[in-house]
Amino acid sequence: MKKIIRTVLASVLLAGLASCDLETSDNGRLDGFWLLTTVDTLSTGGVSDVREEGLTWSFQGRLLELREATLSPRFVNILCRFEYTKTQLSVSSPVYVDRDHNDPDVESVEDLQRFGVNSLEETFDVVSLTHSKMVLRSDGLQLNFRKY
Repeated sequence: MKKIIRTVLASVLLAGLASCDLETSDNGRLDGFWLLTTVDTLSTGGVSDVREEGLTWSFQGRLLELREATLSPRFVNILCRFEYTKTQLSVSSPVYVDRDHNDPDVESVEDLQRFGVNSLEETFDVVSLTHSKMVLRSDGLQLNFRKY
């Protein structure tokens, strides 16, 4: 009798697991939490060290969170959609994370520019992406990150 109960329970558990749709991410090394360390201005050759500003990009699923980790008075938290291939990263549809006001759309690029994003829809070339470092390049900037 115990053997029959175990067999039935095992069958039910396996059937339940087989019917579950688990959403997985295929972002590879991109997934995770990245600190923007330097911003290179390609036209002038200038380099800005922004590590102390705590500007982070966090990827999971199809969402990108842009967040200032220092919680300064200008604290900004933005969610964007993104598309990633091995060679390009496209960022679009930014909204402010503000549940009390239904997450309003970002209408000006001012807050995005702090994170190296210069338009409401922007595509970056993925120059390099390892387990600990990422380099993205747009028309005017090169963004250098380290992974947390």
